[in-house]
Amino acid sequence: MKYLVFNPTVNSVFPCPSFLERLPGPKEIIHVDAEVLASLSTLNAADYTVIAASPYWIQTVLAFQPAAIFYWMEKCPDGEDTTLWNQYAGLFAAHSRLVFTDSEQMYLEQCLLRDAVFWVDSFPAAGPEEMKLRLENEQLLERMLAAQEQEETLEPWTIRQWESRERYYTDLSSKLGPHETASYLAASYRYFLKSPEALEALTVSFEQMLLKAPSCLSPLACAVFLCAGAPARSIG
Repeated sequence: MKYLVFNPTVNSVFPCPSFLERLPGPKEIIHVDAEVLASLSTLNAADYTVIAASPYWIQTVLAFQPAAIFYWMEKCPDGEDTTLWNQYAGLFAAHSRLVFTDSEQMYLEQCLLRDAVFWVDSFPAAGPEEMKLRLENEQLLERMLAAQEQEETLEPWTIRQWESRERYYTDLSSKLGPHETASYLAASYRYFLKSPEALEALTVSFEQMLLKAPSCLSPLACAVFLCAGAPARSIG
């Protein structure tokens, strides 16, 4: 498989090099610099999967018409127009076969909007348990990428990741005791998994946020709560 990697700019590097290492082999990875960019029209687009790490490459990538598009989604950098960045990011994600991000908040947001989204754990593991979770996540990533290459359904691997994250936050909640953030994240993954317990869990976690940390109540938390159809309850 041949991959064309569009880094944030032609003079920058890919935000998560370890992700590129997980691409199924044998593989040829070409980072798009000024020379490659100038010669795109000479390449057979059907031979390539594009991996783009900036929404501003959307016109170039869509005009190239590759076999598949992977979009690496990141938050808007400082100094950029946030509205424009998010608009282009949404369009790029909509045209992509797979969307990847190492931001769990962005991952949850995208899971509300589309299928085939994967969270990549790119941060250093703090201990044995975190390392175990990292290895599990890397294995899921490799299997999802292999399934994509074989044009198989990606839903089983999406569900496996939700299950893994739900277990992690449920275990964390049991260790920390009542904790609004851990409870909310565990409940969010239960909602994605269509668990019958999700609605009640989301309601409880939402109320915990309102009582303990109302300033931290994010639009994402509200969106998940509303999507789940949780009824409003008085808090006294």
